[in-house]
Amino acid sequence: MKGQMLKLFVVLAVCLSTVVGCMAPPPPTPIPVPPTSTPVPPTPAPDPLAIAIAYQDAIARHDVDAALALLTDDATYGWGDYFTSSDKTLIRNWLEYAAALNMQTTVNDCKLTDPTVTCDWRYVEECGRIGATGNFGVDATVIFTVKEGKISRIVVAPNPDPEYYKWTQAFLKWLEDTNPAEARSFTQALDTLKFGREFGERLSELCKEHAESLKATPVAAADPLNVVNALEDALNRYDVEAYVALFADQFDANVLGDQVTNKADLRYWPIDYGQGLGSKTRFSDCKVKENTITCKGTIQNDCSTNELPIVVTLKDGKIQKMDWPLLPDVESANHESLAAMGDWATKQGVAEWSTFDGLTKMGVWSHEAGAALLAVCRKYKAAASTTPAPSSSAPTSDLLAIIKAYQDAVNQHDVDAVTALFADRAIYRMSAGAVGRDEIREVEDWQAGLNDRLEFTDCKAEGNTVTCKGFLTDDCEKAVGGLGVRLDEVTFKVDDGKIQNVYGSASGVDSTRSDENGGLLIAWAQSNRPEDYAKYINPTKAGHTARQNGQLFLQMCLQAAKDPLFLVELWGAAFNRDDLDGVMGLFVDNGLSFTMGEISGDKQVARDTLEYIKGFNGKFDITDCKAKGQQVVCALALVDDYCVKAEGLKAVNYQATFKFKDNRIQTLDAKMAAADGSAVSAFGDKLGVWATANRPEDWKKYQDPAAAGITPRQNGELVATLCKDYLDSQK
Repeated sequence: MKGQMLKLFVVLAVCLSTVVGCMAPPPPTPIPVPPTSTPVPPTPAPDPLAIAIAYQDAIARHDVDAALALLTDDATYGWGDYFTSSDKTLIRNWLEYAAALNMQTTVNDCKLTDPTVTCDWRYVEECGRIGATGNFGVDATVIFTVKEGKISRIVVAPNPDPEYYKWTQAFLKWLEDTNPAEARSFTQALDTLKFGREFGERLSELCKEHAESLKATPVAAADPLNVVNALEDALNRYDVEAYVALFADQFDANVLGDQVTNKADLRYWPIDYGQGLGSKTRFSDCKVKENTITCKGTIQNDCSTNELPIVVTLKDGKIQKMDWPLLPDVESANHESLAAMGDWATKQGVAEWSTFDGLTKMGVWSHEAGAALLAVCRKYKAAASTTPAPSSSAPTSDLLAIIKAYQDAVNQHDVDAVTALFADRAIYRMSAGAVGRDEIREVEDWQAGLNDRLEFTDCKAEGNTVTCKGFLTDDCEKAVGGLGVRLDEVTFKVDDGKIQNVYGSASGVDSTRSDENGGLLIAWAQSNRPEDYAKYINPTKAGHTARQNGQLFLQMCLQAAKDPLFLVELWGAAFNRDDLDGVMGLFVDNGLSFTMGEISGDKQVARDTLEYIKGFNGKFDITDCKAKGQQVVCALALVDDYCVKAEGLKAVNYQATFKFKDNRIQTLDAKMAAADGSAVSAFGDKLGVWATANRPEDWKKYQDPAAAGITPRQNGELVATLCKDYLDSQK
């Protein structure tokens, strides 16, 4: 029984990999690096890649009829060894089942080998999303075979997260214990392939019930020092399972320069490569402050010793955030050492260098790549007898002139002049990542397609290094209310009159805004401009240069900026990530009419109100949006950590009307639901009585923040504290 039911949940997670829209993550935002191979002339229609994307687009809209229309009459659909069928009724039921589970998918790569299209997927469905311990997903490879404009075969090869199995086992035990009859019914449906929309809807309901049943006592927080010790131990034992298990199911980690947000990606970096290289890690001088621990980190192997600080933040005993960056000076030193070693190994004909270079150029940082580099390092050190003298420092005026020439060439979109300023094997880490002149040319040419602008200020030279502050913007950023990307520090190293490397660290909120807006734009383009989207993700097949691909991205961006529904989505995303500058950038400059419940006023009132809401960690869930011309009406639900719960509500509900002028919000009128307004008012009276008796000074500040000299956000933080303490007093 348990084996059959577990199979059901593996099926629900992976058999539907092709039933969700191809929500492709954007190329690196704001500047992707397009392929550098020679453009292939467009093949005659129909294009298999376009057909596969059209199918995914139909599924994303839950348009089962449109999806089925793209299949041949005798098309087959197969999932692993579970089933393969050409029965269109069964396939239709499969898709209806997926729609009921509201599956969401991201695609990492799609490759065309006519007539097949092969994609790498990761997807999450409703049960995984609300699972007891997190946002579980499934990796899979999906292969479409397209003939004469129709899909004749779909094959899915799944690979679920190990953590998903643990959650499904817990669910199955809960279902058998609480409702054995329903468990038997699901087993029968699985055995007979009787899936459909009703089946999916019922499964979704049960998953929610299971999740609610487990919201009991929070997990006690682990000692941060013990967690870091366990992290060090797992890294040094190269124990992937122990390493992954230390992370929360929803986390954000900078792992030696790679931004990682899912457990599947944790499994390969840095353990597999590090084991091949023989790396050992040590964390020392650790300092703990509440749930955050900061340590010195040392990674040592026969190639190098690197000092890299690490900051870990825990939640419920698991790593929720980890910042272990590859510092610019460390990356620069490693790159220079690697370049010298590579030159030597190439001249000496060291076979292991060819292995390492070939693998890493394909992005494969595997055990084999690490072992090959270790062999090269040992041979190089054994042969080394002298160390080259460093280059002499250039005059300060010459260094600053080179940086000014770079800025001018970028703003004139003169890519030849830009690349001529860089050394042959220069490192570029600013708006995107590139190594060598060819890759830098692709980056700069793509960026020119967006009509980018770059400005450096406060430049200072010391030795062969120049540090500046920077600001980068483009026409897409402006169109979607972006404020550009501030580069808090840009560091250039210049030798022999050429830029050897450039590193730019973006302001956190600017970087996040750019990334999230780019992701939303890509999703919009997939649904609204599928043909252009197909060209964008495969510029080589479309015959596009890097600049033409940047121009296509800009065209899609300018079209999206005219869609009121898209702008509302941007507005909600900005608010929920606490990007109030991004929020305000989507309002008109003058003449804003803002109403939120009983508060009304201009743009300053809007800013103060939203700052107050963010003070108590408020977030908006915006749903059911309907557009009519330049007006959008949505359901808006406000949630927070303490006050909404204290009011006896799950959320405070509003009907929000957005009106637009010149692609900006001119009016926001959010009317609170009458019943919720009564609950909020009643709680306000209770809180006032309690706070007057127990926290009189704080209540006085809350009622008159101006007299107390506190900002709207500080006032929001104060009321959150009052709500929390009130709730604690009622236990």
